[in-house]
Amino acid sequence: LMANVSHELRTPLNAVLGFSDLMGHELFGPLGHPRYEEYVRHIRDSGQKLLKSTEDTLAITALLTSVGETSCEEVALASLARDARQIAWVEAACRCVVIRYDIDSDMAVVAHRRALRQILVNLIAEALARSSEASEIVIAARCVGDKVSVSVSVSATQPAVREGHASLPICLARTMIELGGGELKETELA
Repeated sequence: LMANVSHELRTPLNAVLGFSDLMGHELFGPLGHPRYEEYVRHIRDSGQKLLKSTEDTLAITALLTSVGETSCEEVALASLARDARQIAWVEAACRCVVIRYDIDSDMAVVAHRRALRQILVNLIAEALARSSEASEIVIAARCVGDKVSVSVSVSATQPAVREGHASLPICLARTMIELGGGELKETELA
């Protein structure tokens, strides 16, 4: 099912992205009106966002179905945060956003490695979406009793686009965290 869904969604999205790239580069001549250039940019950006959301959803669906089949293991949290940060590095660099982590190198947790990595990737993606240009994202972890509290904070945010609606990365992260017995809290700091 997931392979069919993946094919049915990715094929038309790749066509939209490919044609919008051709138009954006004006390979067959100028578009004419400047608004068309703006529209092509919006089509390409929206298509890329939709493709990423589709890929994330399919990957997480596969991950959720395999979590029961794989066991938990001891995971070095700093190493996993470093991997998650690397995935967002290009977008962060383009926007002059610094991503750093404040996690003791010897801190480890017992978790599903792939699920925890995907949670961190989603939280960083959401932080990037909310961050202003030239801001800083910090991934930190602290022991709280026998549990570990992980926080992702942004030094400067831009106004929310969708008030009251959780984004797809947050919804997926929350689902995986709750399946693991944890809790996701969102707070706005003044």
